Amino acid sequence: MIQDILSKKYPKYLDALDIYEKEGSLTLARIIIKPEFRKTGVGSQIMTDLIDYADETNKIVVLTPSEDFGGLKSGLIRFYKRFGFKDNKGPNKNFEFREAMIREPKLNEMKNNKLKGGLSDNLTINDIANKFNVTVDSLNKELIMGIKVEMEHVNNKESAKEIAMDHLTELPNYYTELNNMEVRAKNKLNKSVKEMVHEALRRNI
Repeated sequence: MIQDILSKKYPKYLDALDIYEKEGSLTLARIIIKPEFRKTGVGSQIMTDLIDYADETNKIVVLTPSEDFGGLKSGLIRFYKRFGFKDNKGPNKNFEFREAMIREPKLNEMKNNKLKGGLSDNLTINDIANKFNVTVDSLNKELIMGIKVEMEHVNNKESAKEIAMDHLTELPNYYTELNNMEVRAKNKLNKSVKEMVHEALRRNI
């Protein structure tokens, strides 16, 4: 999903992009910027989009820096650490992954709540998925929809996420249902308008 998003957003800048997405994790296997666009900041833009998506969907990101595609390994490590990646060893070791670097989602445990007393306080996407016996991926799609909706009412993405999480704690397909209700209401309104127009036309005949 995120690979398609980034490939469509940055087609002229990329020679190759391989991201393997699973429930709960993203593996960045390969990213190659075209030579003429290197050191222009586009790599940082792509990484920012990637980790924003990972935070919104509560996914771990893993990768292994390699000199195979250009650049020094030491420089690549410094680059990835700027985005919150850590060496996957010692206290940070996650034995589920063999990749050399790992990044936990920023709001994984909702530690930085801006809105206190919400239904989703101290809950993760996994907790809500288990509560309703639904998949994490389906909830992540709802969460992305929800953040977009709530950003119309607040000016902070973290607050929008918390509001969306609160709604999903009550109903796991809250934003799909909200969209369906809006579509039905719009169709009903259009139908009413058409009926009024037809009635007016009949009176004039």
